[in-house]
Amino acid sequence: MKVFSTLKKGVPFDSYFCDGFILGTIYSSYSEDVYSLEELKTLIIECHDLKKEVMLKVDALIEEKEVSALYSFLESLESLSIEYYLFSDWSIYTYFKDKTKVSKLIFYAPTLMCNEKDAKIIHQLGMQSVLSTEETLTELKQNSKDSSMVLFGHGYLPIFYSKRKLLSLHKKHVHQELNPPYPLQYLKEELRNELYPIYENNRATFIFSPFVYGLCSKLKELEEANILLVFGDFLSCEHLIEILSFYHKVLIGEDVSSLEKTLQEKYKIQTGFLFEKLHILQEEDQ
Repeated sequence: MKVFSTLKKGVPFDSYFCDGFILGTIYSSYSEDVYSLEELKTLIIECHDLKKEVMLKVDALIEEKEVSALYSFLESLESLSIEYYLFSDWSIYTYFKDKTKVSKLIFYAPTLMCNEKDAKIIHQLGMQSVLSTEETLTELKQNSKDSSMVLFGHGYLPIFYSKRKLLSLHKKHVHQELNPPYPLQYLKEELRNELYPIYENNRATFIFSPFVYGLCSKLKELEEANILLVFGDFLSCEHLIEILSFYHKVLIGEDVSSLEKTLQEKYKIQTGFLFEKLHILQEEDQ
């Protein structure tokens, strides 16, 4: 299994226990660290010099007026032999299909790939796919046996998306200065105590889970999957580096039981639906 981590600005390359880096771009749905085209060209060369692979995050929903610029952007980087592209919009597939390079693509729609049949459609097209974060451990174990499967291993889960600029609308309503992108902020529901991270960029508004999702020690049971994704967006540098070290220890078979509990408490890490199905799916089973 290869481990890919978000590359955070200001963190030295040698701090990461990973096989490759996820690089944010102007065509990312959201990325805390977005790199310009020139920065990407430099970083990709540096990564390859250090024997690290590169995954470009180009998972935004692309508008028709953007397609030409998107294709120019991809063409500008093509000679740098990027290993993978994390995508959601099918304009990306069209570009790489025409160049017979769809094997570089990883379809990333983590709430959609909920069963084996969905995944097979993607794989028949020659691509890999990220398994849903709403699957139980039993379902993940069954589906991750396919070597073309990719796991969302760690990070905040995106649970809401809107093209509306919700933070800007709120700030305008309360007469605050409008200057997006805003720092990460939090929502609190009237009847719940949890804080939900909310983030707005020039594309949309995103709301995330009130906890950090992590496979933790259960990763060892899923190591037949091809790639593990560790998203560092909105995590502290310390959190990201510690969790990468932890997953490295899991994969090499070290005893991490005490360390796991410490990290879960320190960073409020939860296992999501690994041990409990979504309520709607429980009702279907009855």
